[in-house]
Order: sequence, then structure tokens, then C-alpha cells
Amino acid sequence: MSLSTKYELESIAYSTPGWNGIANTNFLKLDDHLHTRGVGTCGETVLTNEAVYWGSDGKIYLAQADGTKQPCIGLMTEGGLLDEGRVFQIRGPVYDVGWTWTVGGAIYLDPTTPGDLTQTPSGSNAQILGYAQSATTIFLTPLYMTSLVGDQPYEIGGTYNGTLANSLCLTRLPCSSVREFYFPSGLASSSFYAKDSATVDAILSLKKDGVEFGTVTFLAGQLIDNAAAVDKTGGKVGIPVTGHGLAIGTKIKIAGSINYNDDYILDGTTTTNEIVITETYAAETFTGVETLKMHWAVITSAVQADFVDGNIFEIIAPTTADVTLANLGWIISGVRTS
Repeated sequence: MSLSTKYELESIAYSTPGWNGIANTNFLKLDDHLHTRGVGTCGETVLTNEAVYWGSDGKIYLAQADGTKQPCIGLMTEGGLLDEGRVFQIRGPVYDVGWTWTVGGAIYLDPTTPGDLTQTPSGSNAQILGYAQSATTIFLTPLYMTSLVGDQPYEIGGTYNGTLANSLCLTRLPCSSVREFYFPSGLASSSFYAKDSATVDAILSLKKDGVEFGTVTFLAGQLIDNAAAVDKTGGKVGIPVTGHGLAIGTKIKIAGSINYNDDYILDGTTTTNEIVITETYAAETFTGVETLKMHWAVITSAVQADFVDGNIFEIIAPTTADVTLANLGWIISGVRTS
């Protein structure tokens, strides 16, 4: 008689001969169904409570939130060496006396150190492994361990029509507890645009509670040399601009020419005195009055800026505003954490 149709366990009477064998079979069936732990062969040295993932060779390796060494499948219950079989925890409580978690907070796979854990989300490859049951105990939740959280986008956009006043505050945004977020280092995917470009370099400040964490630089426009465009072949054209100082990947707009009035991104073959653009070559000798207009800003941020309840985000115009920089629009891309 079946004791459980779900797990196909057999009932056992004490008078049944071989009852211990039936019990052992039942235990094996439970082991097949109740996956709180798993077994794998180590593909490298692993330590107790380090996070691991399945490698393409079927072995377990140290996991990392980098988009390749994941998803994490569990935490090691003990250390192991190459090719040793070891058990890893998939769900339930895991204890480590060395942990100091914030109770109730999510536990993420670390983006920088293989095998490590963190309570700081890692952006596009963030993966929640569980939650802090206590300062030294994580409760693993396999629903999250089998999928990546991914970005929770948080974008701040705005516009300003007209020229800027000195130290003008373009945005002042308070952070609330239900919309906590961070701006990643480098501020990738963020952009600032000015319909009317600057005459001299103009630097706006990005601030958290009055302290600058990043800058937005609108570079001054430049004149193209009195010289000819160069066919670089392969759909590339060289534009002569002596000592332009622009980085590869910078967005520029050419104005006043006969054949090249358009928006471009500087090609990787750009040199000190020549910018290279992707364009069909057309012979043209510039007269020295054609310009590179810098409508797109260069954005820099050396550190991640975390905003929690009560923090204030601001965009502040230059102390001495440029007389021509005007009519701005922007989108700043971050990641929401609550």
C-alpha cells in the first residue's frame, strides 16, 4: 500500500519481514525528491560556504556575478580539492561565524571575487542567493538561485530650455525608502545633450548630499584644419583637426562642410591630429571655418554612488556658466535596489 502518492513511499508494518529494507528504499526516494543539497565533483579548490556553479564539463567551480560564472547553484558544506566529490547546500539555513550580515537583507553573489557573497547588488548580473536570517546565518532560497535578478533600471531624465545661470541647480531629487537606487561607476548608458554647444569647456557637477561624485563635461567646439579629408578606405574618413584632444568613442557633430555635416562617433583609429569617422569618402578640402560641435557631453564618475532614504541627488551648472551652452536634455541610468 502506498503511503504517499507524491513520493511513492511504501507503508511499513513492524511485523513485515525486511521492514528496514523498505525504510531504506523510502529514504532513498526522499533523497531523490527533497533537493536541499546536491553533490558535485570539484573543478578547482573550493572552501566551506563558498558559492559554486556548474561548469560546462559538469564539475563545480567558484561562482561570480560576471555573467559567465553563474548562476550560482549553492554554497559548499565543506572544502574540496580538484576532482574530489563534495556536497553543496541548495536551500535552507547556512551558518558561518565569520559573517556579519544586515539581518533581513538580500544576499547577492559577489561580482568581483569568485565564491564570495555580498549585500550590494551588482548591476546587470545581480543574483540573489537568499536572505540574512541573522548576522551569521543565510537562508538560501532556490527560487532566486536558479535565475539572475538582472538590472532593475532606474533612470532620471530631464530637460532645461535656455542658457544656464551660474551654479544653477538643474535637478534636485530626494530618494525615498521605496525607490532606493545607485549610479554605477562610469555611469554607462547615461547621456547629456545640448542643442546649443559650448564656447569653452563647461563642467556640470553630479552630487550626493552636496558632495560631488561625478562630472558632465560639454567640450568646446573646434575648427577643422584648412586641409583635405583623407580616404582611410573601408568606409572610414580622416578629418584634419590638429591637437583636438578628443578620446576615441567621443560623439561629435560636423557643421559647415560640404559632404560631412552629420553626427559621428570617433573611430578607434583616430590620432592626435586627425579624427576618423565612419562615412563614405567624398573629396573635400576644408577652408578652416568648418567646425566640430560637441553637443554630447563626456560623463565621468570614479565611484558607485548609492542613494538610500533621505539622500539628495543634484545636477549643478558650472560656477561660471558658458554663454552659449543651452537647451539641455539628459538621461542618467542607475539601478534600483528597493
